[in-house]
Amino acid sequence: GERWVGMTPHRAEWTGEVPVQRFQSAIFHGEFRWAPDVNEKKNTTRGAVRIEGDGRSTIIYDWNSPSAVTHEFEVPLSQYLQNTSGKYRITWIFKGGSSGICIARSEVTA
Repeated sequence: GERWVGMTPHRAEWTGEVPVQRFQSAIFHGEFRWAPDVNEKKNTTRGAVRIEGDGRSTIIYDWNSPSAVTHEFEVPLSQYLQNTSGKYRITWIFKGGSSGICIARSEVTA
């Protein structure tokens, strides 16, 4: 389901696992909505998406006030899953700005 990330709460997390034989085809799909303009005033939003697994943590995506109301992106995960068990935690982190975001999609497919 959809989740809000802004000043409160400032992060949202999902966990999962990718089987070893699927590492090469694993892709993270992210999508969020936000309001770049409200009452003719420009909003700002900054944040990051992090993947953690087996004690390693890496930022896989940063956002900084995209111009569109709906923003989608994909990140191949093969390099982040190599030499791991395949278990992961995806964390969306709000880093600041005048507007949070509504996370519409946060999933890994393999």
